[in-house]
Amino acid sequence: MQDRGGTIRCHKEINIIKTRSEFKEAEEAMNALRAAEEYEVRETLKKCTWADPGDIAFYRNDKSQRNRRKILDGLVKDRRCPVCGQLKIKAKSWVVNRFATMALCRSCYVRVREVPPDQRETVSVSLYAAPIERFELNIEELTKLRTRANVSQEEFARVAGWSRSRQRDLESERVQSIGKETLESVLDTLAHFGLIVSNNPD
Repeated sequence: MQDRGGTIRCHKEINIIKTRSEFKEAEEAMNALRAAEEYEVRETLKKCTWADPGDIAFYRNDKSQRNRRKILDGLVKDRRCPVCGQLKIKAKSWVVNRFATMALCRSCYVRVREVPPDQRETVSVSLYAAPIERFELNIEELTKLRTRANVSQEEFARVAGWSRSRQRDLESERVQSIGKETLESVLDTLAHFGLIVSNNPD
């Protein structure tokens, strides 16, 4: 019995030592990472030209990241997620709430924020409109038809109700497709100049 009790105590001691060792390794890793980051920042700041907007942006971003790490040090010093218990050393692996009172790893934050299906609310709003129908425009045929009607780009555009530059774009590769309203305007304008189009797609 004594041997067994001694063995159990030994196993407990080994587990405790192992757990402490994992925390120690994590702490050492975080300290090493922090020291490396601080050294890199110091070296970079030495090279900064404060008249350069890029350097100023870098400094502001670095200051924001340092503040973020400081907040994380206060909320999760051991860098273990309070929900899943996983070790997350990098600051970008964490999400801090807007009041800086809670920090969770990104995976747990997504799960915590997900509203259960039975608690979801149906809302009736005008979020999107009906799908817009688009038509591929054959610019060569459009140019031929306008020329056949003996009409300039300027005159065609005036009847269609848009600018000459718009008409020029329609007859160039700048416009790949047009909406239904634009297509109807093109067909009506061609009909105005005596050409009724019977479309025969290839």
